[in-house]
Amino acid sequence: MATAAARGINGPDGKPVDRAQFLKAIAQSDIRPEYGPTLWDARFLYPSLFQLSRLVTAGAITADVAADWATKDRYPPEVVDVLRAFWRGGTTASTDAHVGKAQTQLWTTLHRSYIAGESTKTAARPVLASLGMNTAAQDAVLALWDTERGLVRKQLTPAQIKKAYTKGIKNQATGATWTRDDALAALIERGYATTEANEFLDL
Repeated sequence: MATAAARGINGPDGKPVDRAQFLKAIAQSDIRPEYGPTLWDARFLYPSLFQLSRLVTAGAITADVAADWATKDRYPPEVVDVLRAFWRGGTTASTDAHVGKAQTQLWTTLHRSYIAGESTKTAARPVLASLGMNTAAQDAVLALWDTERGLVRKQLTPAQIKKAYTKGIKNQATGATWTRDDALAALIERGYATTEANEFLDL
């Protein structure tokens, strides 16, 4: 009855199980009626430890909330203490500014490499997984990058942009010869960081 109530399933009265139907079931069973309210309040389930860990890692809940839910799921205090310490350690690491910066740099490098055709899906997936993406998210990201790669292929390549700038070729978009600013803007659009774009043009 508790599960039926949580899931909105109809009870004997022809409507979703509510507290009144639940207590009626208690009264008609071998359970003494005075335990009905307690059982009713305990009808919901909490996430598994695996799900709790993923929620903490994703930043959806704090380590203390996860520990509270684990306690309500009847894990013993000594286990909860270890879990709380583990989750707090993981949260600290994942929110460290240096870790976040490294993750952003890794994302940018992979994106540029994939768009340029230097990295394959097989090579990209482990990197995306290290950034915390599940398979479904990886599929979505790679599909978008494939679309972007297709668009970029219709444009000038980085090498062609550099050649257009160094040779003073006419920029069809502006009607004038390619300037350094034009080349930098085009390279940045293709995933280059400003510093890397400047270095590429100076090579």
